Amino acid sequence: MDPRLLAQLDDAERASDASNRPAETSGPVMGCRQTSSHAIEVLVVGEDEQPLVDVAVALHDGPTRARYSVTRHSGQVRFEGLSPGNFTLTFPDWDRDAWIALRQESIVPSIQGPLAPITWEPRRDVVTNVIEHTVLAGECLADLAFRHGFALRTLWEALPNVALREAGRSPYLLQPGESVHIPERRQNSMLATLDTRHIVKRKDVPETFQVRFLDWRGEPRRDLPCIVRTLSADGKPLPDRPGRLDGDGVLKHSIAPDAVTVEVLLQTGFLVEPYVFQLGHIDPSDSDSGFAGRAQALGFSQRHDRALQPEELAWMCQVLGEESLDDLNEVLKRRLAALYRS
Repeated sequence: MDPRLLAQLDDAERASDASNRPAETSGPVMGCRQTSSHAIEVLVVGEDEQPLVDVAVALHDGPTRARYSVTRHSGQVRFEGLSPGNFTLTFPDWDRDAWIALRQESIVPSIQGPLAPITWEPRRDVVTNVIEHTVLAGECLADLAFRHGFALRTLWEALPNVALREAGRSPYLLQPGESVHIPERRQNSMLATLDTRHIVKRKDVPETFQVRFLDWRGEPRRDLPCIVRTLSADGKPLPDRPGRLDGDGVLKHSIAPDAVTVEVLLQTGFLVEPYVFQLGHIDPSDSDSGFAGRAQALGFSQRHDRALQPEELAWMCQVLGEESLDDLNEVLKRRLAALYRS
């Protein structure tokens, strides 16, 4: 073999050996220690599987300590930096029958540098009292159940509330001054697995707001876009959400059970028509004010704060084709349902 070629091969081999040897250092070699950080996530949704905000969540590590947080706009909360152990989740503001666990999803633990020590708090005892609530104008059982952390059925079927059922009341129509029994909340927990997203559903949330828009001829206003604004019972405005009337002029929109005001901004070309609805401000139909309010909605009366006069009732019977006043209440409710789809 050509001596010059041999010399080139020797040089190449020595260069390869040098590149594969570890570099010499003047001190000890320190590796970068990486830590696998375990986490538990919770996603809280409503009946429509949309995220719920400001829900209190507690992660418990044994009987004496816990970590507390609330869900953000994504409906999620994440507890990070966890070591292997036995964990449970609770929802301090909810009764045990107000929620159910839907499903679980695996999440990938993050790899990062050394973690700061995790701060745990002493476990907080949840104490609730029995309440005998006097109904105010605009309140209904769905609103009270939501505010106090119950499923609607729990309050409706509570034994002390049997008088409401026997009086033929609806959970959505209560008379101001009536009494509603609100029992103590009962706590429940679920096992929480590391590196898992636990998806939990709040029962009876949201409610549905439904209204029908007609033009001056009584024809439905079809396929119009709108913006829906909602104000909750604590005066807090909720984010604007887009909506659209269907082919029959009906708007269906999800709202919080404690919503007190809904404003619909109907978009017609370059114009915006605002419509404001005060929710819950019509009394039960067996009261004078409730009957008058329904009559006003159908155009038979100008006022809803007084009983209808005999001549007004006679005119209503004539227009509606009723010979007796006995069934006029039910006729009004059927006409309203047919006209407004609500």
